[in-house]
Amino acid sequence: MFAKYSVGAQRAAPALARHLLCPKTTLYSAGINKLRLLALLVGLLSWPLLAEERRTFEGTLVDSRCYLIDNDLTYNYHFPGKKCGTMCLNNGTPGGLLAEDKKFYIIIAPSPSLAKHVGSAIRVRGTLHDSAILAGSVEVKVGEDWKKVELRNMM
Repeated sequence: MFAKYSVGAQRAAPALARHLLCPKTTLYSAGINKLRLLALLVGLLSWPLLAEERRTFEGTLVDSRCYLIDNDLTYNYHFPGKKCGTMCLNNGTPGGLLAEDKKFYIIIAPSPSLAKHVGSAIRVRGTLHDSAILAGSVEVKVGEDWKKVELRNMM
């Protein structure tokens, strides 16, 4: 009984292999191939529309933890004689950008690279994901000039 099925399978296997390797073109399969080609072209042409747009954001660099606790803490010295914002960013708390219109964005970048600039005007170029900016570059305002901040350990 077992041999009966294996003989049939032996006969069917070469026919299946021939069909997979060299299928006969029918009107149906030609239509499917055109549909696949059309879908591929639409996907390739719409790719630039789906890509994230890099934008520039300007505002004040804040310690996100302290700012979210108390919205008045936008400078570096929260406690007498201590650079609280710098300490927090050096310990890994994410930096935040507070824009002029009071919108708050988390900055996705190595916090220790930004730590000494808490309370300063910054410019971040990157892509916006909900309310987080994936930073490509960061500049800090020094006097009237913008100085690039080296983002260490950025993958």
